Amino acid sequence: MSAAPLISDELAAFVHKGVSLAVASRDANLQPSMARAYGCHISPDRRRVTLIVSQRQSAALIADITACGQIALAITEPTTHRTYQLKGKDAAVVPLRPFDHASCDAHLKAFVAEVMPLGFSEELLSTVMDTRIGDRVAISFTPHEVFSQTPGQTAGARLA
Repeated sequence: MSAAPLISDELAAFVHKGVSLAVASRDANLQPSMARAYGCHISPDRRRVTLIVSQRQSAALIADITACGQIALAITEPTTHRTYQLKGKDAAVVPLRPFDHASCDAHLKAFVAEVMPLGFSEELLSTVMDTRIGDRVAISFTPHEVFSQTPGQTAGARLA
């Protein structure tokens, strides 16, 4: 029998809110690469995470993930700074599925709604967060570590 998934129901629900998604990897010389993800889907069994990134904005990240498979995902709720980090060792570029576009669009809409109260205009956010359907790439991984990164006394605490 396999171990329980590292992603709790609570974390899966949190990921599907209007959170900020920052994705990072590294090259062979340990130089970091980073990009914003525009959508995130947690598999129903909570064992796989699939992110949607912009191919043109994420070229270095995609190359690094293809070469090493290592990934770190920071998930932050902008209005509260509540943050989690997921790490994986088996990240890979995977084919987009039909529902990935709808998931991405829903995430972008939720992110805009989350950040607008902070003083950003919908027009600015829609422009900054724009990713064209033809430019989208999916990256999938199995989390092997989960951390709380919310500022405060428990920042950096390993959750799983």
